[in-house]
Amino acid sequence: MLDHKQNKSSYIVEAQETLEVYLQRTYGELKNNYRAQDVRFAQSCTAIALDISGMLLQAGDSPTIGVIKGKVVDERGCSQREPLQPRRYDGAVEFGAHVICLSDGLVYDPMVGPSPLPIKEYLMSAFLNKEVELDLSYFSTETIKLPKL
Repeated sequence: MLDHKQNKSSYIVEAQETLEVYLQRTYGELKNNYRAQDVRFAQSCTAIALDISGMLLQAGDSPTIGVIKGKVVDERGCSQREPLQPRRYDGAVEFGAHVICLSDGLVYDPMVGPSPLPIKEYLMSAFLNKEVELDLSYFSTETIKLPKL
């Protein structure tokens, strides 16, 4: 499959590693909030999404890359996005955005788990935020907004 070393990263995608093994291994590695023991970021959601996308492409799928963002809030005439709070880290980490790989209605994100989830289930469960936005406009014109119930 893919064979490269991510710059400033602690992981290598092995040449013969399957998608399932990659997702399981990366899920375990992300237990420390994307950080190495020395507190620097050791993982990159963009690199992970691209690795997964490459594996899916090699398997004959048609993946795309999406960006998760918090909802826009207006405070004192200034618009900004709420930071994302991944549920896995229980509010200990906040992201400005999060990059994921999607294919055939499923989200592949080892931060959430070692198995892909349907898009709606993922958006409703991956973050503590009450509302998130999935932006596919980097590769298409579609944007999906789903409020939490």
